[in-house]
Amino acid sequence: MEEKIELTENKRPKRKRTLPPAYDDFIVNTKLSKTNNSSHFFTPSSKLVNRSSSSKPSEAKKKKQSHQKLIKKLRIDNMRSHDYIPSELDKPDLISVRVINLLKSFNGRGLIADKDIPEGTCIGEYTGVQFDSKKEFEDFLQKHATADNSYAMNLGKKIIDAQSQGNFTRYINFSDSQANMMFVNGRLHNKPVVKVVASKDIQAGEQLLVDYNVYDERASKDFVFLNPEDTHLSAKEFVGQYTALYKLGTLRMDLSPIGLPVETMLLESGIITTILNHQLLSEHENEFSPPEVNLPAFMIDSKGHPLEFSDSDTFTPLMLAAYLGQVDNVNWLMDKGARIDRQQNHSGHCALFFALQGYQMASSIKYRNDYVAIMKNLIARHADCSVHDREDNTFLHKAIAVLRKEDFKKVIDQLKVSQPENFRNLFSYINTFEQDVVVTCISEKKFSHLDILMQAYPDYFKDSFKRTNPERTFNKTVFFGAFETLENQKDREKLQTVLPEGAEKFISIK
Repeated sequence: MEEKIELTENKRPKRKRTLPPAYDDFIVNTKLSKTNNSSHFFTPSSKLVNRSSSSKPSEAKKKKQSHQKLIKKLRIDNMRSHDYIPSELDKPDLISVRVINLLKSFNGRGLIADKDIPEGTCIGEYTGVQFDSKKEFEDFLQKHATADNSYAMNLGKKIIDAQSQGNFTRYINFSDSQANMMFVNGRLHNKPVVKVVASKDIQAGEQLLVDYNVYDERASKDFVFLNPEDTHLSAKEFVGQYTALYKLGTLRMDLSPIGLPVETMLLESGIITTILNHQLLSEHENEFSPPEVNLPAFMIDSKGHPLEFSDSDTFTPLMLAAYLGQVDNVNWLMDKGARIDRQQNHSGHCALFFALQGYQMASSIKYRNDYVAIMKNLIARHADCSVHDREDNTFLHKAIAVLRKEDFKKVIDQLKVSQPENFRNLFSYINTFEQDVVVTCISEKKFSHLDILMQAYPDYFKDSFKRTNPERTFNKTVFFGAFETLENQKDREKLQTVLPEGAEKFISIK
């Protein structure tokens, strides 16, 4: 039976705090946005994860030629044939390796689907140099200055390292919120292997992304947020594919809070023009073609060319409709297949964040109610509330600061109804200030919001501070650190009034 490989870190937690100990043997220990350049690297006296080998010169020559042909077909331009380690599980006809436009400044490559890939498809095995123990690998790292653990993965007691040798799977890029692939524990010829399996349906032309399950604090601060739509195409090439659907427009309203001041020149689709004119999409749907539902608007340079993805964020129709509080248009877009969780590459914001920003600017209860309706509808369609921005703030972190008490409760109630399997998990995400949503409430003195969270999850303290929780010490340190910032005795008393019954068994505050 195949088993998904889960979280890796159980040290000082950052992004996602709670991890299932049962999966500790299956560790994915890769870094983020890797450049995938072969380094001058000494191969250790360890086994190669390779299913076929021969000492005969003629067969070795055939093998080399076969690898050269495969590397060329895959468009790999930075790997030697004798470093390529194929597997019987590999399906190279499904993908190719390309320099990803957003990562081209450091020659970063990625995997692009050449054909539609159905959910559940195994595209290959994660191969590389095999070390028999963690100690052997650690010793190797110490002896070789150019070596690191960027491509290393634990499989039981062994480690597979694809830094210098491996197959096309080593080129998969990271996303912790847009992943469409997953690492799965499997077997081949009765030996354990790591399979790379599609976790969602993937369309031809999309980038394959996987959650490495390792926190790297550089990820949110220094790197871009990747979506499956982010490929090898430049902004100009992307627009060129849809020339008939784009036109030049001038923004007639001030959307400065989201980076679009009045008079901004945009390359926009008919759907976006309709949204910016505050018209109903349903009344014009015969004028639109299906691709427009997800076609983003681009700001342009002085020559009228779209700004490159690396230089500026784009705006999807769903993002703009959410920011403008257009409930009917948001629902129409979702019905037509809009990508709910798509993030801006630089801000990390998705439609949920845009709805929050619009709510913050709303001038009346009526308008605020529209934004709450949009958030609830997005959540009901299973929008990922763990999507985060550059400060690692999830939607709930931001909602605590922005939403009024009664509206916050509506959102939490919707989450419990629509996403009960993931609700408690949202309490385990922490931002760059090492705060989960509970600690955020305390730090911002949002005690009414904390009361709502405690009523929704009364076992929070039991689960966070119990002895079997590997993050128990960390949890306590952060909680009491926030408590100590409450210098006003009245604030401390307010906090005590909203703590759930039984919390005193795990914490003691005065």
